[in-house]
Amino acid sequence: MVLDALTRFFPSKANRDGSSELHTLRWSCVFILELLMLFSPKIGEDVRQRAKSLVEEWKGKMKIGDNTLKPLGFLHLLGAYGVGSDYDSTELIKLLIDVVQFREVYGLCRGLNLVDKVLGWDSMEWSTKK
Repeated sequence: MVLDALTRFFPSKANRDGSSELHTLRWSCVFILELLMLFSPKIGEDVRQRAKSLVEEWKGKMKIGDNTLKPLGFLHLLGAYGVGSDYDSTELIKLLIDVVQFREVYGLCRGLNLVDKVLGWDSMEWSTKK
């Protein structure tokens, strides 16, 4: 059911990226994913596979430096469905830098198992381990 709702995160071209309706929809999706990460329900393999398909779809529609809700939603999707380990941690950290202003970032680092790869968390010196 959650994955079905998330399919509207990247709507057809009829809906402009800057519309307030789309902005509200994306925030709602991020909120749902945040709650899913918080409660961490058991997710079946079939649902995880559907989530991976959605991740691939979203990944193709997003880039570093993009609208901050896009990487925020993408990272939450990875964390909520436990599929972050399938992706390059350096690329994920670059996306985290794009959304560093949001309070959810530390939880995302934990949920994506990236805390040990980010140095200087308190001073916000975002660099990766060599």
